[in-house]
Parts: sequence; C-alpha cells; structure tokens
Amino acid sequence: MRITFLIGNGFDLSVGLASRYSDYFPVYEKEVKEKDKLFQHFSDEINSNIRDWSDFELELGKYTKHFDADADSYGKLIAQIDDFLNGFIIYLKRESEKLTFENKETIATAIRKSLLTFYSKDFLQDKSADKLKKVFFEHSSYQNVYDFINFNYTEIFDKCINLMGSVIGQHAYKSDRPSKDLCGQIVHVHGTLENYPLVGVNDKSQIVNTDLANDDNFTKLVIKPSSNTALKLNRESEAISMIKSSTVICTYGMSLGQTDKKWWALILEQLSKNLICQLVLFIYDDGFSSTSSTKRIQKEAKVYDRLQSFIADNSEIDFESVKERIYITFKTNLFDLKLKRTDTDSMIDSSEPNIITV
Repeated sequence: MRITFLIGNGFDLSVGLASRYSDYFPVYEKEVKEKDKLFQHFSDEINSNIRDWSDFELELGKYTKHFDADADSYGKLIAQIDDFLNGFIIYLKRESEKLTFENKETIATAIRKSLLTFYSKDFLQDKSADKLKKVFFEHSSYQNVYDFINFNYTEIFDKCINLMGSVIGQHAYKSDRPSKDLCGQIVHVHGTLENYPLVGVNDKSQIVNTDLANDDNFTKLVIKPSSNTALKLNRESEAISMIKSSTVICTYGMSLGQTDKKWWALILEQLSKNLICQLVLFIYDDGFSSTSSTKRIQKEAKVYDRLQSFIADNSEIDFESVKERIYITFKTNLFDLKLKRTDTDSMIDSSEPNIITV
C-alpha cells in the first residue's frame, strides 16, 4: 500500500523555522528601502497584512493590473517578483542555520513514530481512526511505502526523513510475521532553495489582467504548473503519479489555498476514482478548542466547503460520496519536534517501539 504525505510550511514552522509570510515581509520592507523605487513600489502595493503564502500569491495575480501586456512592462513585474523571492531564499538560508540536527536518533525516532501513528486516536476522532485502522489492517499483508510531496523550498523535512534510513518500521496486523514500512521518494513540487523555486498562481483565472492572462510568454513565468512545464523537470509529473497511486493521503502544514487548487482537485479526483482511497487533513486553526463541540462541527463544515470549492463545475466528482473518506483533525502536534538551537538538548521522549501491532 502506498501512503503519500503532502508537507506544507506548517512543518517548518512546527520545528522552529520563522517561515511565515509575516515573518519575512517586515525584513523585506526594511531591506527594500535601500533599493530602486521599482522594488519599493512592489513593497508598498503588496498587502502586508497577509497571513498565508497562498494569499500572497493571489495578491501577485491582482498586482498584474499595474502592467501592460508587453515584455518591457511585465518584465518589471518579473524583476520585482525575482527580487522578492531571492531575498526570501537568502532569509530562509539564514534562518535554517538556527536549526540543529545533532540529536539524530531522537529526530529519527520522532519522525518514525509520527508516520506510524498519524491515523491513530491520538490525532483523529474515534470513528475516523477506526475506519483508517481497518484500511491498514486489510492491506497488512503488503509492504507500506511512504512517499512525500514537499511544498517547501527548504529541505528540513527531507533531512529528518533521511535520518531514518530506508526502513521506517514494521507492522504485524494479521499475523506474527511483520511486513515492512518503507520510505519512498521525496519530491519538491515547487523547487528548493537551490533548485528553481517557484512562486505564483494556480491558473490564468487568478491573473486579473486579462491581456497578461492570455499571454503564454507571461503565464509560464507566474503560473506554477506552467512554470514547471517550461522548466522541463519531472517533479510535477512525479508528484501526480504519487497521488494517483495512493491508498492513503495525508496533508500536514498545508493551507487550503487557491493557488494550489491543482493539487486539491487532483486529490479529490483520486478519492472519486479509487473508492478505497482515504484522505487525512491536519488543519491548523489557532482558535480551535476541544471544549466546544459546536465550534468543531462548524470548523469542519468550513473545511469541507473549501474542499468542495476546488471541484470544477464540469467535474463528475460526487463530493458527498468522497466526503465519507475525508478525516479532519485540528491537532497539529503530529511531528512533535523542536529543532531550533537552545541551551538544552532535550526535545522529546523517544521511547516508543517501532512495531505496530493490533
């Protein structure tokens, strides 16, 4: 059975990296004051109150209204985006140096435990955990292969995964003979700090300047799927293949952003075509509290509504049927790691066993 994790910025934040838009934008505002007025204008026009990176990308689509549909004009926009992204890459490299991977065994054990228990009652509602446990039980005669689609530019998650080696653990559900849980591939669908990082929108509908939205020379620079195609890299096709071969998909640290609509639509399509496929969503909500049943029900309904909005009007996906195989949790402590350098070496308790038995 293949299990695919989609990893977003929430993972980097959880281990101690200051990688929010709100973390970087004040740095950019300060640095841009020493630059050409072209870049200062970009800083002035882009909304500083943005919370998520996906919202920033939507702002880029709106910002196109300031430019004409000729290469000289929109070339200024591309220069502004490049300057912003280059500054962010430098910032992330600097912030990444504040993390430590010295406690290798502790990190490996924590990651291993997270991957082997993400569908347990520690994180999911009882009925959701029971349904997923049944799926794992029914496929227990086979090896489990865990693949990862990383939406971050950093390779912090990769380093943690690689510390485990190729074998994550073992499972023994139906018999005393365990089957292996193996680590598969990691794909950075939007690039890395050193390998063509992408920022942009999902499709031309998110570019308010209709002339530019219909200019192929422009769209391949700012529409992420088009940029991947122009770069002639396999990362997008590899990520698509991972999702299409998945029995269980889990997202962690991902915002339900419109600028990644392609991926949410693809996941829902997989759920629709593969009636065994299950989706687990770790949703960050700083206002969530388990003391209010009404708020949880309302928040869950909003997540379902947002997912449904990713389905195209002409799609044959019956959302009500796939909804039964979508499990939402607002507990965000799955990867309980703190990698930021401190005065102490203690991070977590790593005494859990690696064999899962039922």
